[in-house]
Amino acid sequence: AEEEEEKARLQADAERRDAERENRTREEAEAAERQERREAREVETGSRLQAAHARWVEAAAGCASAALRASLPISKLAEQLSTAMASTQVAVLCGETGSGKSTQVPQMLLEEALASGAGGTTSILCTQPRRIAATSLARRVASERGEQVGGRGSLVGYQVRLESKRTESTRLLYCTTGIALRMMLCEKPLEGISHVVVDEVHERDTQTDLLLLLLRELLPLRPDLRVVCMSATVQAELFSSYFGGCPVLTAQGRSYPVTDTFLEDILATTGHVLPPDSPCRVSDHGTWNKATFNLHRGGQASTQEWKEAGAATNPDYDEGRYAAYPPGVHAVLSQLNESAINHDLIMELVDYIDLNLGDGAVLVFLPGFADISTLYNTMSSSRRFGDRAAFRVLPLHSSLSPAEQSAVFDVMPTGVRKVVLATNIAETSITIDDAVFVIDSGRAKSAMFDERKQMRRLVDVWISQAEARQRAGRAGRVRAGHAFKLYTRQRYTQSMLPARVPEMLRGPLQELCLQLRLAPLLESYELRAAFARALDPPKAATVEAAIIALQRSNALDADEALTPLGRHLAALPVEICIGRLMLYGALFSCADPILLIAAALSDRSPFLQPLARRDEAKAAQVCFNRDESDHLAAVDAYQKWMHVKRTEGNGGAKRFCDRHFLAERALVGMGEAADQFWGNLADLGLLPELRRLGEANKQAARRSANRHADSPLLLKAVLAAGLFPNVLLVSPGRARPSLSQQKQSVSIHPSSFNHMASSFTTSYLVFHEKVKTSKIVVHDVTAVTALDLLLLGGEIKVLHAQHRVVIDNWIDLTISPRVAVLFKALRHQMMSLMRRRIADAGGARDGGHAPQAAVLEAVVEMVKRGTVAAEINPEAIKERAIAAREREQQAKPSGRGGGNTKPELGKGKGGGRGGRR
Repeated sequence: AEEEEEKARLQADAERRDAERENRTREEAEAAERQERREAREVETGSRLQAAHARWVEAAAGCASAALRASLPISKLAEQLSTAMASTQVAVLCGETGSGKSTQVPQMLLEEALASGAGGTTSILCTQPRRIAATSLARRVASERGEQVGGRGSLVGYQVRLESKRTESTRLLYCTTGIALRMMLCEKPLEGISHVVVDEVHERDTQTDLLLLLLRELLPLRPDLRVVCMSATVQAELFSSYFGGCPVLTAQGRSYPVTDTFLEDILATTGHVLPPDSPCRVSDHGTWNKATFNLHRGGQASTQEWKEAGAATNPDYDEGRYAAYPPGVHAVLSQLNESAINHDLIMELVDYIDLNLGDGAVLVFLPGFADISTLYNTMSSSRRFGDRAAFRVLPLHSSLSPAEQSAVFDVMPTGVRKVVLATNIAETSITIDDAVFVIDSGRAKSAMFDERKQMRRLVDVWISQAEARQRAGRAGRVRAGHAFKLYTRQRYTQSMLPARVPEMLRGPLQELCLQLRLAPLLESYELRAAFARALDPPKAATVEAAIIALQRSNALDADEALTPLGRHLAALPVEICIGRLMLYGALFSCADPILLIAAALSDRSPFLQPLARRDEAKAAQVCFNRDESDHLAAVDAYQKWMHVKRTEGNGGAKRFCDRHFLAERALVGMGEAADQFWGNLADLGLLPELRRLGEANKQAARRSANRHADSPLLLKAVLAAGLFPNVLLVSPGRARPSLSQQKQSVSIHPSSFNHMASSFTTSYLVFHEKVKTSKIVVHDVTAVTALDLLLLGGEIKVLHAQHRVVIDNWIDLTISPRVAVLFKALRHQMMSLMRRRIADAGGARDGGHAPQAAVLEAVVEMVKRGTVAAEINPEAIKERAIAAREREQQAKPSGRGGGNTKPELGKGKGGGRGGRR
């Protein structure tokens, strides 16, 4: 019997192996057949595209387009680019602003493929750091090819966040760097892509540097892939050496020449004189300081004044360097504070241009909104520049409304000169076609991130030589231009950096850590080793601080691997705190308002404050200020706008926006982003997949995911959970409350509804971002309760003897030990269940996790009702503690008759047990 069983087993194994062999053979045959069909389709498509391209080249429109493109400096590199792509995988291409590299290089690659019949296997990806650049370049290239971008049969398309114009026929896709990174994080990175053109690599933003890192890792695995890195001429060798000494191609010149005029020549030309009281003058008379001291005797006040001497001359001034210049230039340069923005000189320059250099728009580069606002108000109120029949002064800043921004593109009537006051947004993102004159202050706002303090600092810095060339190039778009530089030639050639400091060395790294952990190409590396492979690796201490912060928030485990929470956060296209907020919104069944808040935080605010009507705008928007929350104000504005749109149509919605100074485009974007975020969470299993449901089931599923969306108290608690540890302590002040974080004084940004609040109903605020400029300010704040922080904040430390609880080692609450222990146990259980829910997110769809749902529902009801809020009210607890001590002192017997107290102690002990039960 045993022999028969063994024989049967061997026979079964042989049959199983034969079946597996047959399956493999069949699968290989099917794969080969699919490959043959795909190759046949590619050959057929290539032939069809080749014929269509030949017809286009011979057509009149094609000839005209080719002649226009041939006039661009970059066109001379077509043959060199073709040779480089045939012999190596990577090439670095350099060209100044206006050389045409962003529109022409991708077309060169496409047209070579089309002409050779390889169009069926060609798919070109061109990345841009900004969405406005990706969309506008795609439209420009499609127009040059006589196509409608993303249209039927069009070879050119684009894909940015929330918007895609691509079809099966698309062969050249412009996209943002973030979209390309998402493609790199797939199991098969860039599958189907033949060429990657990485534009503006000299800007050195974090996403571009990360993309270059991943491309370098991918190239050995994809010998068919070709990469072109496009840059300004600076640091070309740096990029070349990073890719193993790849060839560098350089396009000479711009479309039109630009004449550079530096500060010393500007002073000689205009005859500018520095007034004695000018804020741009180096102080040589000292600074008077005044302070008032309260005297202990009689409560009198004493005022003292003292003088601090200042420097006598500009430390960067060298008399011999300007020996050929008249005395007036020496007088100004010797006393000039070169870091200050000289508004008087800018207005004199505009006047000089208007009187002597012909027509054309003037583009003035300023560091930030404060300088734009000051100069705009000064010029608008002056008799010379306030005359709208002669001048039109227009601000350009990212915080302005779309209507205010689009005004800079308007063509002026004859005899009216346009003067645009802009930040560095006009360097690359926006092109003002009629700009002929550029006035460059040489200054810009630079963001520096302190990983340890989790705070962004905005500082005024000198721009780099590359940025100076970019700004000057804005003047040579349509004809020969002039660039007036408000800094000396010596500063430009000797002091300015060749290129800006890479963002990876000054920006936050937590989100980057999650992306590196998600990348299949780097899964074998530790995070420190992965960062070390970057073009300019950040400091080890900064990487270490980011890793520790992610481990504290349970996004990484002790081995630096992604936890389920970290994997979800890495998969969401938002910064970490916003991603955490979205997860909590889904778990606590208040998805819609929380996703709207996430959309508003990840893009521009819907609230407009026009430069000339700021007070009027604030008065019109006060109706949205609800529950001491900027976040809920954005939700209220969106919901009211949607109600008006449903009842009164698009016209009524537009009038509503105009009346309340709301950016309708931002509101539309909020809705679209919230829908995208819903889809992201549905893909993770945390929300129902609405696209697969019928209308009735869809509405029911949406109602279920928003069961608690109507509770402002719960929405605030979710905000506290998502934004923690961004917490402020509210203390009484003289005129307004005093705000601090770990004894650091903080102010609320003027754009907040809570900026001038005289009081708050709670002792704590949460905020989205902390920025240090001249002082530390926070953006987007919401008042939250101690209950919110106890339930959903940081780790709790219970100090039983002191009747205190400490959250995150600095938030100190007075609370009875009994309640504190209960809270700690409840919080531990709730967090454990939430981690389990996130790890097994599919249970959100199939109705599982009944115990978790019960606990979360209990917490929700507690927060919505404000239960036990009195138990953790600091003043109430303090009053009860004092009263208890007084009663204890009164009841305490004198002398040694302590035996009479035993029954009372026993009673108290029994009460304690009852309390624990």
